[in-house]
Amino acid sequence: MTLPSNLSPSTCWSMFLARVASSSSDDLFKSKLWEFLGAAGEGYVLERASIEKYPVIHQWLKSEKVNSFIHLCAKSGNPEAMYRQGMVEYFTMNLELGLEHLRRAAEKGHGEASYVYRIIRLCRGEDLDFQLWNATKQSRLKIQECREKVRHVIQSIWINNHIVRQQPNLCNHERTSWRGRQTWEGRMEEDENTCEACKWDREIDLFCSMLN
Repeated sequence: MTLPSNLSPSTCWSMFLARVASSSSDDLFKSKLWEFLGAAGEGYVLERASIEKYPVIHQWLKSEKVNSFIHLCAKSGNPEAMYRQGMVEYFTMNLELGLEHLRRAAEKGHGEASYVYRIIRLCRGEDLDFQLWNATKQSRLKIQECREKVRHVIQSIWINNHIVRQQPNLCNHERTSWRGRQTWEGRMEEDENTCEACKWDREIDLFCSMLN
Protein backbone atom coordinates (compact mmCIF):
# COMPACT_ATOMS: atom_id res chain seq x y z
CA MET A 1 0.00 0.00 0.00
CA THR A 2 1.73 3.19 -1.21
CA LEU A 3 0.61 6.52 0.25
CA PRO A 4 1.30 10.06 -1.01
CA SER A 5 4.23 11.68 0.77
CA ASN A 6 2.31 14.85 1.61
CA LEU A 7 -0.20 13.17 3.94
CA SER A 8 -0.10 13.78 7.68
CA PRO A 9 0.83 10.84 9.95
CA SER A 10 -2.70 10.64 11.38
CA THR A 11 -4.20 10.51 7.87
CA CYS A 12 -1.77 7.77 6.88
CA TRP A 13 -2.68 5.70 9.95
CA SER A 14 -6.38 6.24 9.27
CA MET A 15 -5.97 4.99 5.71
CA PHE A 16 -3.95 2.03 6.93
CA LEU A 17 -6.59 1.13 9.51
CA ALA A 18 -9.33 1.51 6.90
CA ARG A 19 -7.53 -1.11 4.80
CA VAL A 20 -7.27 -3.38 7.85
CA ALA A 21 -10.93 -2.82 8.77
CA SER A 22 -12.17 -3.58 5.26
CA SER A 23 -10.73 -7.09 5.43
CA SER A 24 -11.04 -8.01 9.11
CA SER A 25 -12.74 -6.17 11.96
CA ASP A 26 -11.07 -8.62 14.36
CA ASP A 27 -7.67 -7.34 13.28
CA LEU A 28 -8.95 -3.81 13.80
CA PHE A 29 -10.05 -4.64 17.34
CA LYS A 30 -6.68 -6.23 18.09
CA SER A 31 -4.68 -3.39 16.62
CA LYS A 32 -2.78 -1.36 19.22
CA LEU A 33 -3.44 1.68 17.04
CA TRP A 34 -7.13 1.44 17.99
CA GLU A 35 -6.28 2.61 21.51
CA PHE A 36 -3.11 4.53 20.76
CA LEU A 37 -4.30 6.83 17.99
CA GLY A 38 -8.06 6.61 18.21
CA ALA A 39 -8.09 6.70 14.41
CA ALA A 40 -10.28 3.60 14.27
CA GLY A 41 -13.11 5.72 15.60
CA GLU A 42 -13.01 7.99 12.59
CA GLY A 43 -15.82 7.77 10.07
CA TYR A 44 -13.38 7.05 7.23
CA VAL A 45 -12.36 3.79 8.90
CA LEU A 46 -15.75 2.68 10.18
CA GLU A 47 -17.45 3.39 6.85
CA ARG A 48 -15.16 0.80 5.25
CA ALA A 49 -15.08 -1.74 8.06
CA SER A 50 -16.08 -5.32 7.24
CA ILE A 51 -18.85 -6.73 9.45
CA GLU A 52 -19.66 -9.77 7.32
CA LYS A 53 -18.55 -12.22 10.01
CA TYR A 54 -21.12 -11.01 12.54
CA PRO A 55 -24.67 -12.43 12.40
CA VAL A 56 -27.37 -9.82 11.82
CA ILE A 57 -28.85 -10.65 15.22
CA HIS A 58 -27.91 -13.35 17.66
CA GLN A 59 -24.68 -13.70 19.59
CA TRP A 60 -23.26 -10.25 18.85
CA LEU A 61 -26.08 -8.68 20.85
CA LYS A 62 -24.45 -10.19 23.93
CA SER A 63 -21.23 -8.29 23.24
CA GLU A 64 -21.41 -4.61 24.11
CA LYS A 65 -18.17 -3.98 22.25
CA VAL A 66 -19.39 -5.54 19.00
CA ASN A 67 -22.85 -4.00 19.35
CA SER A 68 -21.33 -0.55 19.78
CA PHE A 69 -19.01 -1.18 16.84
CA ILE A 70 -21.90 -2.09 14.51
CA HIS A 71 -23.88 1.01 15.49
CA LEU A 72 -20.84 3.26 15.01
CA CYS A 73 -20.29 1.75 11.57
CA ALA A 74 -23.91 2.50 10.61
CA LYS A 75 -23.64 6.05 11.94
CA SER A 76 -20.49 6.51 9.87
CA GLY A 77 -22.26 5.45 6.68
CA ASN A 78 -21.13 1.83 6.44
CA PRO A 79 -23.54 0.34 3.82
CA GLU A 80 -23.70 -3.18 5.29
CA ALA A 81 -24.27 -1.85 8.82
CA MET A 82 -27.01 0.52 7.62
CA TYR A 83 -28.65 -2.32 5.69
CA ARG A 84 -28.68 -4.57 8.74
CA GLN A 85 -30.04 -1.87 11.01
CA GLY A 86 -32.64 -1.06 8.39
CA MET A 87 -33.83 -4.66 8.20
CA VAL A 88 -34.03 -5.04 11.97
CA GLU A 89 -35.77 -1.70 12.50
CA TYR A 90 -38.25 -2.03 9.64
CA PHE A 91 -39.40 -5.55 10.30
CA THR A 92 -39.31 -5.56 14.10
CA MET A 93 -39.68 -2.05 15.53
CA ASN A 94 -39.71 1.20 13.56
CA LEU A 95 -40.94 1.25 9.95
CA GLU A 96 -39.83 4.76 8.99
CA LEU A 97 -36.45 4.60 10.71
CA GLY A 98 -35.80 1.22 9.13
CA LEU A 99 -36.80 2.52 5.70
CA GLU A 100 -34.43 5.47 6.11
CA HIS A 101 -31.52 3.13 6.90
CA LEU A 102 -32.38 1.02 3.86
CA ARG A 103 -32.60 4.12 1.67
CA ARG A 104 -29.17 5.34 2.76
CA ALA A 105 -27.60 1.92 2.21
CA ALA A 106 -29.28 1.65 -1.20
CA GLU A 107 -27.95 5.06 -2.22
CA LYS A 108 -24.45 3.77 -1.44
CA GLY A 109 -24.97 0.91 -3.85
CA HIS A 110 -25.75 -1.91 -1.41
CA GLY A 111 -27.46 -4.58 -3.52
CA GLU A 112 -29.71 -6.19 -0.91
CA ALA A 113 -30.72 -2.82 0.52
CA SER A 114 -31.66 -1.62 -2.97
CA TYR A 115 -33.75 -4.75 -3.54
CA VAL A 116 -35.68 -4.47 -0.26
CA TYR A 117 -36.12 -0.70 -0.52
CA ARG A 118 -37.53 -1.07 -4.03
CA ILE A 119 -39.95 -3.81 -2.98
CA ILE A 120 -41.24 -1.72 -0.07
CA ARG A 121 -41.75 1.36 -2.25
CA LEU A 122 -43.52 -0.65 -4.92
CA CYS A 123 -45.87 -2.06 -2.30
CA ARG A 124 -46.60 1.49 -1.18
CA GLY A 125 -47.26 2.57 -4.75
CA GLU A 126 -44.38 5.06 -4.56
CA ASP A 127 -42.03 3.71 -7.23
CA LEU A 128 -43.57 2.53 -10.47
CA ASP A 129 -40.68 3.04 -12.91
CA PHE A 130 -40.42 -0.59 -13.98
CA GLN A 131 -37.78 0.16 -16.59
CA LEU A 132 -35.27 0.40 -13.76
CA TRP A 133 -35.34 -3.39 -13.97
CA ASN A 134 -32.42 -4.10 -16.31
CA ALA A 135 -33.49 -6.83 -18.72
CA THR A 136 -30.06 -8.42 -19.08
CA LYS A 137 -29.56 -11.96 -17.84
CA GLN A 138 -26.75 -10.80 -15.55
CA SER A 139 -29.09 -8.35 -13.82
CA ARG A 140 -31.79 -10.99 -13.34
CA LEU A 141 -29.28 -13.35 -11.75
CA LYS A 142 -28.10 -10.53 -9.48
CA ILE A 143 -31.68 -9.98 -8.31
CA GLN A 144 -32.01 -13.68 -7.54
CA GLU A 145 -28.78 -13.56 -5.55
CA CYS A 146 -30.02 -10.52 -3.62
CA ARG A 147 -33.27 -12.32 -2.87
CA GLU A 148 -31.45 -15.31 -1.39
CA LYS A 149 -29.19 -13.11 0.73
CA VAL A 150 -32.23 -11.19 1.98
CA ARG A 151 -33.94 -14.48 2.80
CA HIS A 152 -30.99 -15.42 5.02
CA VAL A 153 -31.30 -12.13 6.93
CA ILE A 154 -35.07 -12.41 7.33
CA GLN A 155 -34.71 -15.91 8.74
CA SER A 156 -32.50 -14.53 11.51
CA ILE A 157 -34.84 -11.79 12.77
CA TRP A 158 -38.21 -11.79 14.51
CA ILE A 159 -40.81 -10.41 12.11
CA ASN A 160 -43.32 -8.06 13.74
CA ASN A 161 -44.07 -5.78 10.79
CA HIS A 162 -45.34 -7.29 7.56
CA ILE A 163 -45.60 -5.61 4.18
CA VAL A 164 -49.12 -4.80 3.01
CA ARG A 165 -49.55 -4.16 -0.70
CA GLN A 166 -51.50 -1.00 -1.50
CA GLN A 167 -52.73 -2.47 -4.80
CA PRO A 168 -53.38 -6.11 -5.79
CA ASN A 169 -51.11 -6.16 -8.83
CA LEU A 170 -48.73 -3.80 -10.55
CA CYS A 171 -49.57 -5.24 -13.96
CA ASN A 172 -52.97 -4.11 -15.24
CA HIS A 173 -52.99 -6.15 -18.44
CA GLU A 174 -55.48 -8.99 -18.33
CA ARG A 175 -53.58 -11.28 -20.67
CA THR A 176 -50.12 -10.92 -19.21
CA SER A 177 -48.67 -12.85 -16.35
CA TRP A 178 -45.28 -13.99 -15.16
CA ARG A 179 -43.80 -16.75 -17.27
CA GLY A 180 -40.64 -18.62 -16.49
CA ARG A 181 -38.56 -21.58 -17.43
CA GLN A 182 -36.45 -23.93 -15.36
CA THR A 183 -32.70 -24.06 -15.95
CA TRP A 184 -30.51 -27.14 -15.77
CA GLU A 185 -29.58 -26.08 -12.22
CA GLY A 186 -33.25 -26.15 -11.22
CA ARG A 187 -33.52 -22.37 -10.97
CA MET A 188 -36.46 -20.50 -12.46
CA GLU A 189 -35.67 -17.74 -14.94
CA GLU A 190 -38.00 -15.07 -16.29
CA ASP A 191 -39.25 -15.41 -19.83
CA GLU A 192 -37.87 -12.58 -21.98
CA ASN A 193 -41.42 -11.66 -23.03
CA THR A 194 -42.72 -11.17 -19.50
CA CYS A 195 -43.59 -7.51 -18.88
CA GLU A 196 -41.64 -5.53 -16.29
CA ALA A 197 -44.66 -5.07 -14.01
CA CYS A 198 -45.25 -8.83 -13.94
CA LYS A 199 -41.62 -9.40 -13.00
CA TRP A 200 -41.96 -7.07 -10.05
CA ASP A 201 -45.31 -8.61 -9.10
CA ARG A 202 -43.53 -11.93 -8.83
CA GLU A 203 -40.66 -10.43 -6.82
CA ILE A 204 -43.13 -8.89 -4.39
CA ASP A 205 -44.91 -12.23 -3.99
CA LEU A 206 -41.62 -14.05 -3.40
CA PHE A 207 -40.48 -11.43 -0.91
CA CYS A 208 -43.75 -11.41 1.03
CA SER A 209 -43.68 -15.21 1.21
CA MET A 210 -40.38 -14.95 3.11
CA LEU A 211 -42.12 -12.99 5.86
CA ASN A 212 -44.79 -15.63 6.54
